[in-house]
Amino acid sequence: MYNLGERWSINLQIFGKYENSNGKKLFKLDTRRKMDDGTYPIKIAVSYGTDLYLSTGISVSKDAWNQEAGKVISGNAKRLNDTLSTLFCRVQNEVLALRESGRFYELSRKRLTIALRFGIFIGVCDSGPLSS
Repeated sequence: MYNLGERWSINLQIFGKYENSNGKKLFKLDTRRKMDDGTYPIKIAVSYGTDLYLSTGISVSKDAWNQEAGKVISGNAKRLNDTLSTLFCRVQNEVLALRESGRFYELSRKRLTIALRFGIFIGVCDSGPLSS
């Protein structure tokens, strides 16, 4: 675990593919907001004092999601889980880059969210959101 100040931390060591060392899932199906096609968006959980959830642009049905494992289990599961892993690695890289530049400590929660979203989606999902 890297301590990035009083309120800021990110756990960069992943235990298993879809959870951090505290056993907390890296991905969450956001069932609060149902999409028009009946699917729900998958979010990346970032430790930030409290959790900060970033949209992945991927949505799946409840039946295609394993909540306990925090991963897609049907449809295009391999492709979608690989994409989720790639997005998570990009989040890690963005946090480290912001930290190394010294800008990380200056960002509010809102600005951190914007910076991470901008950084992880450059060149990803250019054709629009992915869904199963």
